[in-house]
Amino acid sequence: MSFIKDKIVIFAKYFNEKYMNAIVRQQYLDKIEKYLGKDTIIILTGQRRIGKSYLLRLFRNKIEKDSRTNVIFIDKEKKDFDDINTYQDLNAYIDKRLVKGMSNFILIDEIQEIDEFEKSIRSFYEEPGVEIIITGSNSNMLSSNLSTRIGGRYKEIYVQALSYEEFMQFYQLTDSDDTLSLYLQFGGLPGLLKIGLDEQDARQYQADVYHTVLLKDVLCVTRFAMCLFSKISCIS
Repeated sequence: MSFIKDKIVIFAKYFNEKYMNAIVRQQYLDKIEKYLGKDTIIILTGQRRIGKSYLLRLFRNKIEKDSRTNVIFIDKEKKDFDDINTYQDLNAYIDKRLVKGMSNFILIDEIQEIDEFEKSIRSFYEEPGVEIIITGSNSNMLSSNLSTRIGGRYKEIYVQALSYEEFMQFYQLTDSDDTLSLYLQFGGLPGLLKIGLDEQDARQYQADVYHTVLLKDVLCVTRFAMCLFSKISCIS
């Protein structure tokens, strides 16, 4: 077991974007492509740090090779897009970059960071020749909220942690009892590749992710539910 951990730690030191591009979660790309051209807003949801942003970049890299496409890509985790905070900002940014006569792809990562984003999404959804793919992580992106906020036709694709097969490919391991033990112990968060599977470091990374989910997602839903219950009680 220690040999496999050492191998992963060494591999993580030489980890780079070129290798990441070799890890293609094809089942999710296939799901995205299945709903293109079907008048559908595509939404990638799932736990934080599970790989939604990476999937969106993979898809962007693929479609950019087609000269007939115009890609408008917004990543709200990057400072380059700090000035897009409201749906008005989003409208202005997209309007300047839409190209008539081309297949326009609007790709927005962590869209929940934009106030009232649904107003823009609903508007551009009606434009001809426009495909919309967005990602989101928090309680505003729950299925029960999406139908209310976005309306229209949308397809939610829930992105999960790495499967055991993907885990082996990710860390360049072969199937064995030790490999399975590592997977059961540390799970399939892709970000662990940069951290390595030293138990203390890996556990700290997992704890940081789970605390973020708890503080930003679970508690947010709880507060919303309590507020809703309070209003219902008052009406009663």
